[in-house]
Amino acid sequence: MLSGAACDLVTMGTLRERGYDCRWRTIDAGITPENRILVGLPLSAAQREEQGATVGLKHVQLQATYARAHRPQLHVPQAHRPQHRANVRAQRGDDTAPAGDLRNAPTGKQASDADNGQTLP
Repeated sequence: MLSGAACDLVTMGTLRERGYDCRWRTIDAGITPENRILVGLPLSAAQREEQGATVGLKHVQLQATYARAHRPQLHVPQAHRPQHRANVRAQRGDDTAPAGDLRNAPTGKQASDADNGQTLP
C-alpha cells in the first residue's frame, strides 16, 4: 500500500503526462493531517512541446549514463599488472628490473659516476 505522499507523486506524474503543470503545496499539519495540495494548470501547446523536448533530452542522457555504467570492463590478467610482477620478483629474490626495463637505471650524475668506476651511493 502506497503512503499518501507516494500516491500524490504518482498523481503528479499522471497529470504531467496528460499535459498539466503540477505544483505541490503544503498547509499547516495542525489544520489537517492531509496537508498536501496538488495544483495542476493546463500547459499551452508551446509549453507541452518544450516539456516533451526536455523529457526526450533527459531520457537520452539517462540512457547514455546507464550504458556507461553497465559497459563491460576491460579485464587485465593479473600477470600483466605491475604490482604482481614486483611481487613475483620479490618472492624469487630478484631485486633487479627485468631486461629492457629502464625504470631503475641510473641517470644523470649517477650514470656518469658508474661509468667512471665509482661506487654509487
